[in-house]
Amino acid sequence: MDQFRTVLESPFTRLRDMMSPRLARMLPLLRPWLSLDGELRRYFRDPRVRLAMTFQSKYLGMSPFNCPSLFSILSFIEYEYGVFHPIGGCGAVSEAMARAAEDLGATFSLDDPVEEILFRGRKAVGVRSRSGVHECDALVINADFARAMTRLVPDALRPRWSDRKIARKRFSCSTYMLYLGLEGRCDDLAHHTIYLSRDYLGNLDDIERRHVLSADPSFYVQNACVTDPSLAPPGQSALYVLLPVTHQHENVDWSREAPAFRERALDQLAKVGLGDVRSRIVTERQVTPANWDVDHEIHLGATFNLAHNLSQMLYLRPRNRFEGLESVYLVGGGTHPGSGLPVIFESARITSKLVGADLGTAVPVGEDDGLLAPSRIEAGIPEGVDL
Repeated sequence: MDQFRTVLESPFTRLRDMMSPRLARMLPLLRPWLSLDGELRRYFRDPRVRLAMTFQSKYLGMSPFNCPSLFSILSFIEYEYGVFHPIGGCGAVSEAMARAAEDLGATFSLDDPVEEILFRGRKAVGVRSRSGVHECDALVINADFARAMTRLVPDALRPRWSDRKIARKRFSCSTYMLYLGLEGRCDDLAHHTIYLSRDYLGNLDDIERRHVLSADPSFYVQNACVTDPSLAPPGQSALYVLLPVTHQHENVDWSREAPAFRERALDQLAKVGLGDVRSRIVTERQVTPANWDVDHEIHLGATFNLAHNLSQMLYLRPRNRFEGLESVYLVGGGTHPGSGLPVIFESARITSKLVGADLGTAVPVGEDDGLLAPSRIEAGIPEGVDL
């Protein structure tokens, strides 16, 4: 565990961070030359068991056959320590963090889109938003990395991440989402349900190589109301349905495909006991890769950001203290350590420490407060439910 903590909780802001003796000693343990599936082959012969132990690679928008073995830590944490649900949903976590920030003196300007980052030379000195100009000592970007760079930072200021170079990078898959409000409870459906396509390898190829929609797509259903009834009105249920699909590609025109794919997604739900779902829908929202791209400003609709292949990780991923610019920092799935909400929170912890060090300001995070701190894992999440 300590070896993985070293990788996931260190910033990798300099090339020599990749060449440190400490990291070199870890290579036999991390085995970066193996995929997640390759690592699990050392322990499990049955491919079905390996799939059961590797579906967490989808948290990164990757297949277990391409995902680096480092991320076996995700499977380990889930099976060793469990999964927790914050009462009120993940939105409650964001609201609690906002209250904590306000208690420390932070202010928020909501519904105020940033239109331009203002530079003096290579130094960020502020932003221009709908409400006006806001000066800054340090600028932290939590927008989608590729979209923020191409929209807000002049191309000439970022030669390592120019528009041309970003276009050559590998990006994760996208997701097709259905948010369903249903009449009646779904108490026979678990909080988390994952269905794997009968042609799992073909489904992965459809997503990552052929860029087409599968006839039998894998999917995930969250029925959080079975744990937390506050998420829906009495006697009703709220379902979150996620189908991994290709990111935006010319092979799929979502303006034509979305209605038929919705029907396919609803048909799939019968495979987990929800054959009557159509007649129970009270309200719904559909989000396609095109919606992620256009409405939510996510490059290519790639909801898990840059892919997590080795050539786009650690020092080779956009750095938390963004290279080539002054006073610009990154958080989110596009920087180190990568995508997935707990890992994204870790990127914020890394970045906050860098900002504090650069500004000479104390940052109230301890050395044992990280993602993989034993005290953090064992304690769980206050006001949460162990699943």
